[in-house]
Order: sequence, then structure tokens, then C-alpha cells
Amino acid sequence: MKGPRPSVGAWVGAWVGGLTGVLLIALVYLGNTLYQLPFVPFDFWTWQAFVVPRNLLSLVVGGIGATLARIVGAPESAWGKDASQVGAIVISLGILALWGAGIAWLRRRSERRGWFLGAAAGAVLFGVVAAIELTVGMSNPAVALVSFGVLSVAWGATVGSLIEGGLFPSLAMEADAERRRGLIQLAAGTLGAAIVALGIERLVGPQQVAAPVDPATIDAGAPQPDQPLAGIQPTPTLPVTPDATPTPPPSGMAALPVGEDGRIVVVEGTRAEVTPDGQFYNVDISAVPPAIDGTVWRLVIAGMFDQTPRLSLSDLRRYPVHTQPITLACISNAVAGSAISTAYWTGLRLSDLLEDLGLQPSANYLFIESADGFYETVPMEDMLKPETLLVYGMNGRSLPRKHGYPLRIYIPDRFGMKQPKWIERIAATADDRGGYWTDRGWSKEARPLTTAVIDVVAKDQAHDGLIPIGGIAWAGGRGIQRVEVQVDDGPWAEAAIRTPLGRLAWVQWRYEWPSTPGRHTFTARATDGTGELQTPDRRGIAPNGATGYHSVQETI
Repeated sequence: MKGPRPSVGAWVGAWVGGLTGVLLIALVYLGNTLYQLPFVPFDFWTWQAFVVPRNLLSLVVGGIGATLARIVGAPESAWGKDASQVGAIVISLGILALWGAGIAWLRRRSERRGWFLGAAAGAVLFGVVAAIELTVGMSNPAVALVSFGVLSVAWGATVGSLIEGGLFPSLAMEADAERRRGLIQLAAGTLGAAIVALGIERLVGPQQVAAPVDPATIDAGAPQPDQPLAGIQPTPTLPVTPDATPTPPPSGMAALPVGEDGRIVVVEGTRAEVTPDGQFYNVDISAVPPAIDGTVWRLVIAGMFDQTPRLSLSDLRRYPVHTQPITLACISNAVAGSAISTAYWTGLRLSDLLEDLGLQPSANYLFIESADGFYETVPMEDMLKPETLLVYGMNGRSLPRKHGYPLRIYIPDRFGMKQPKWIERIAATADDRGGYWTDRGWSKEARPLTTAVIDVVAKDQAHDGLIPIGGIAWAGGRGIQRVEVQVDDGPWAEAAIRTPLGRLAWVQWRYEWPSTPGRHTFTARATDGTGELQTPDRRGIAPNGATGYHSVQETI
């Protein structure tokens, strides 16, 4: 017998779809933890990175990261990957809400029972999920697809039944108060069930069965992620480069406070010279970084070399060790944004390895492939620079998993979009094979742009009528020659630059402003090491990176 046609609208269906979606996602997470089934929201996010414009994803991640930063109080850069994961779950719940609205719409226009229409919609949802999962690749696909099929159809049938008035009859009633009561009951029930599912996950834990490995292939000397590297100093002692010499204050500026290391003292509130652990920005194409076992990992060498071995971490660590203080920035970093950080990177010079492998003279490019599907092509002239490193250490420890363990690359004077993590294969080629982001319309060169940022106008540190102003400036591998500050429409005044850790790291600067009461606009600009002044023209991040002077307003 056909059921009565309910009067609920699409909005009720959306609420039902979203609320039950919480339980569905919790069950999928449980399957991921216990049986290594794919976690669909994160795989969907990975798939989006291949098809959705980068600036749209940056907007979503940036908005979520800013919200998390306001709630918790940590910098946005510390929430980059968390923001991606939250975004993946939020978007997945949004899709399930839309699916619920669609089921409600169908039920209002059909004499078929709600559970039937919901099951059919769930089957369509399964088709979409299966297509995405097969695109991004998954382990044990037969079991995963059967599980997803059952869950999708069961979820859809449940949504359809709820919309029709099953389990919570008040949902299908005319009175708004009754509907609200039904939604509250549904929310309590689904959230309670989701908590139970997550509790089971915590109690039982992952049931992973390690695949058999030939002991002869184990690299016993490979460090685990984020572990101390024997014999590596976390922070080399100044000076680390010939250009790290004391910088006197500009002409006309009073003597500045000097620290024990002979360098000027930064204004409190200026971002740290070396980015604190856990706050180094983290942007890549996956919601979850690849989990790679460094003991069995090998770097595959291919293409135009006389030798093409498979190299272990221990093989790479036999080369002379080089540690460099390096600032890296994302091309999608806004002016004065937080997707820029500094750390000490440790590794071997890529040029040393290429020479030993017998790089052939006709090789013009190096093509690099990563475990997450990322790839990039870089001209060989950049690969042969002495600053270019194959990196296996960060701040005296092995690379953290999220920053590329077991191996990433650093290429001077390039944005982060040209710096693959989780490297698995390098090939010398005669032609340019493109790159993940360049193939999607982003800058082919990805050269860092000169930028100066005001981090703080330190009203609370005023002395003798002077207010300290502090910030950072960076121009990639070109270094910074000068930083200037303008107050309102007044003349540009030179700031004092603190001796940098090295040419590849950002500089911290300080300016002592003779203060006057009122509301003022403070603007900063920089000149790079070649003598070229930063452009004042304001431009968005796509496709070459954001430009323009940074300004802040303060009332004194």
C-alpha cells in the first residue's frame, strides 16, 4: 500500500540528510580506522584539488583556518591542514544535506514510499563515491565498494523513511513546533550514535596487519618521522653565511637595543625568526599526508643518467650534510598572510647526487613525482645550484610526516608550489613535462615577490616619545637590501634590518617612529638584494602571487 504524501519541504530533508550524515561519516571513519577502508570526505577533498580552481579552495581553507585561529588563538598557518580536513567534512555534510533535500523533493512528487526513493538516491550517491574513489585510487577496492554501497543505500533509505515520518513521526507533521521537536530528537539520536561509533574506534583501535617484508630490503638506518637526527645541530651558529654581518641603524636613527649575539633586538610582537614547531605553514593537495615507511622507502632514479639506482635514506645521508636557514612561502599567500615560514632545512646538495649518477649533458629538466600524486618539472640550471637541497631534516630532526617525510626538495627563489614533498621518483628529461599547478594555470616560474610586512605597531613599548614598529621582509633567494616605513602621506624612512640568519631567510626589521597622537596609517616596502623596489600595485594571488604594499592603521 502506498504511503501518504508528506508535507515536509526540502529544508527539512536537508536537516535530516545533514544530521544523519554525521552518523554516516562516523561509520566511514570507523571503517577507515579498523579496516583501512578509504575515508571518503578526505578522498573527496583530494579529488577536488584536481578539478576545482585553486583560488576557490584557498578561499575555503583560508576562511576555515581564520575561524579556527580566532577560536583557539593560534596563527592561521598552524591550521592549514586542519582547515582542509574540517573543510572536507563540512563540504561532505553539505552534500549529504543537499541529497536529503533532494529525497524530500522526490517524496513530495511521488507516490512511492520514502525508503524506496531514499535507497535509490543512496545508490546514486554510491555511484558518485565509487567514481571518486576509483579516480584517486584505493586499497582493497572490492571490500571498500561493497561497504560503501551498503552504507549509501542504507543511509538513503533511512533518510527517506525519516522524511515520511518513520522513527520520528513528528518530522512529517504540519505544525512547526512538532517538526522542531522531531529534528531535536533526530539530532540527539544521530549524535549519540556517532559518539558511540567514535568511542568504539578509540577503544578497539586500528587493526592493521603489516605486510610481509624481505629483511634484506630494510633500511635499518632510516630515522622515523620527526625524530632527532644524530650529529645534526638544530640551529647552526651565526654567522652561517658571509652576508650575515651586523647591520647598523640607518642614518639619523638613534642607537637601537642590541642582544647578546650583537644583533638588534626585534620589536616584541614581530613573528619569530624561526617559525615555532607546529606553526610552519602546511599546504598540499591531500587532506591527509601520505604515511610512508622510511625503512622500505626508496628514491627511484630514472631518465637521462648513466646510473639509475634505487636509493635508501641511508644512501642519501652518506653525502656531505648541509643545513640552511630557509624561508618558504605558498604562492597563494596573501600580502601579510601566514602561509610563509622559516626553518632550518638539512639534506644533501642535489648537484652532488646528480654528478654521481652521471647526469647526461642533454638533460634539460628534472621531473619530480611525489607519493600524493603531485609532480613538478624544474629546469636543470636550478637543480645544479649549490643551495638546492634534497631535504630529509627540519630543525635538527627528521622531516615530520606532514612536511614531506622521508624526502622533499628545496629549490631557491621559487614558491612552495615548485617544491614537492614525499618524493618517490626523479627523472632527468630533455623536455618540460609540466607541473601539477602549472598545468592548472598557475605561474610557470613561481618566483617569490619582494614583500615587507608590518607585524606590530608596539604602542605598549613606547619610550622617549618613540614607538617601535616591527615586521619581516622577504624576496626569495635575492635577499633584502632595504626596508622603509611611511606614516600617512609622509616621506619614506629607512628601517633597521636585523642581521638575517642567511640570504635564503626572511629578515626582521625595526623602525623607531617619533609618535604623534591621532589615527595613522603605517605602510612598509622593501628593496631586494638586486636593488629592485617592491611594486606598490595591488594584485590578487592568482596566478603569480599577491603584490602590493602592506598597511595597517592604529590610533595613538
